[in-house]
Amino acid sequence: MVPQWSMDVIAYLAVYKASSTTMSSLLRERALWHGWDHFKRQNDVTVCTALSFVGYHQSGAGMEAGRRPACDNVPAGYVVRASYGFCELLHAFTGRSCRYFTLLREPLARLISDWNYYCLDCAENGRRCVQDNMLLRESVEFNRQLPRARDGISLVQPRNSCPQQGILDFAVRRGNPYVAWFGHDISNISTDSTALERAVTFERAWHALHRSDMLVLFTEDLADGALDHLWQYMNETMPVPNVSQHNEHRHRRTPTVNESIALKRILAHDLTLYWSLRNRTLRTTNGVTRCR
Repeated sequence: MVPQWSMDVIAYLAVYKASSTTMSSLLRERALWHGWDHFKRQNDVTVCTALSFVGYHQSGAGMEAGRRPACDNVPAGYVVRASYGFCELLHAFTGRSCRYFTLLREPLARLISDWNYYCLDCAENGRRCVQDNMLLRESVEFNRQLPRARDGISLVQPRNSCPQQGILDFAVRRGNPYVAWFGHDISNISTDSTALERAVTFERAWHALHRSDMLVLFTEDLADGALDHLWQYMNETMPVPNVSQHNEHRHRRTPTVNESIALKRILAHDLTLYWSLRNRTLRTTNGVTRCR
């Protein structure tokens, strides 16, 4: 008898610079193995994606009331790459059951990778870098004159000056992404309103990541049992694939000791979220755990 929960749609909440390319490739391989190839985009490694109703690092409403969510017709057991709130939206429009999983990375390591990849190296066509030279010079000068604490943390929001932005200003601009991605109030999602409250809070992010229908895995465990646990969570019959990291990027720069101390202050909320989950995992014998 097939477990009832295996009939759920599963929403993968991807985190940038946390093995999201690797995971998307594995999920696409799984979809093709099941013959679910009509949901993929041509020449893409991703699976069916439903990110439009929540903007990247935003909590606005991009969906009109009454419009059905993307990927609402995927087969049972399919993994949709989605934003937090997708399961509630899917259930509101279709009545289908849905569960979450996400893959987290130690926040300081994730930030260093983010800074090197998107800022210093202007990866992916420089989409996070300032393209206009005059604007770049103005931003660099603006940031140079900002008031700062003794540890170098800006007391005012810096401007984007990538690829010439130091890691502290970059971190202040980026904030605590785990709080930003998981801290929405999704309680009001319905067929009449898909708006998410703009304010995000640490408490909401905490509860989101500790939900009973949220599987939290860690990049540090990808080659050491995490995929076995995910396959069990999905009731998957496909053999567990070998993991090879995609999109690996060598760091050009790493923070100094003093910068690392300051970064821990900036990332305090994300670090608390991460280690509350990670320490629970480290107390288990199999390397991963389903967080409740």
